[in-house]
Amino acid sequence: GQPGRQEPGARRGGGGGSPSTSRPCSPGAGGSRQGEMAVLVGLVSKPALNGRVVEIGRRVTGGKKAGRYGVEVDGEQYAMKSSNLEADRAGEQAVLEGLVGRPDLNGVAVTVGKLHLAGPHEG
Repeated sequence: GQPGRQEPGARRGGGGGSPSTSRPCSPGAGGSRQGEMAVLVGLVSKPALNGRVVEIGRRVTGGKKAGRYGVEVDGEQYAMKSSNLEADRAGEQAVLEGLVGRPDLNGVAVTVGKLHLAGPHEG
């Protein structure tokens, strides 16, 4: 896997938890996730943006983009569906499992770090 990304088989918490699933951002108590950090996932029309870490902006309230969240990537504004905003898990605990390239790391408890991906514009 990529450094800083969780392998598909990693699970949260201590020892015997069940395998984790993707955790999309969903509206909180106030109906907004504004200001939270997220990772862009599942984008088909702009796949190059997948994996980018963004700050969630205001929820769009009118027009055909209503219900989506504003995000900025490289100075460009986008309106993203909640299903394309996976919660940033930096600081959470996980246990590695299912690693093929480094099986010696399976079972190791880790703290999820910040994800830093260099885009094509960075050198």
